[in-house]
Amino acid sequence: MSAPGVLVPWQAEGWRGWVDAAAGIDPATCLAAAAGGAGRASRHARTLSLARDGGALFVKTYPAPGGWRATRALRMGQALGAAGLAAPEVVAAARRGGAGLLVTRDVGGEDLLAALARQLGRFVVPGLTLTDRARVLGAYAAGRGLSRRAHRRLARWLVAKTMARRCAIDRIPEAAAARAGFRELMRSGGPFDPEAVT
Repeated sequence: MSAPGVLVPWQAEGWRGWVDAAAGIDPATCLAAAAGGAGRASRHARTLSLARDGGALFVKTYPAPGGWRATRALRMGQALGAAGLAAPEVVAAARRGGAGLLVTRDVGGEDLLAALARQLGRFVVPGLTLTDRARVLGAYAAGRGLSRRAHRRLARWLVAKTMARRCAIDRIPEAAAARAGFRELMRSGGPFDPEAVT
């Protein structure tokens, strides 16, 4: 039997690719499970989650002509792993004509979108002032061609969302944050700066 993580050639029904023989995964079974439009569709692929011993499998099928994305994902995952970064473990990758198949195993960790939504914009950054934040937002608004009214509406929304994130994640009482205001809440070295609290 092959060592875990070692991909060996695989082919069936016109599909050609690689499979981790030690994982005990049959790509043809994964293809059958994904047949008929099962799973969640995105712009380039359809993804189906399958419960398996040893962790969930994610079966991603790429319709023609996007099958090259499966082999690219395989190469990128291998490159990330070689660099010491956590990446989904590829247990099968194959192509047939212009279509593609990628099967990965969940290796744990936090979902990227959830992580970004939880961390993004809420940090107190030394040297970063409220004026600096306003300049970044102003440049974004100008680049998007937002009207002055839309710019102000976006600024109010960002302030409210950032304050809510800080209160929820950093356990700051909402009433205290509202009394202090956004400037004080985000001030480096201020009373709400986790690095300044002794």
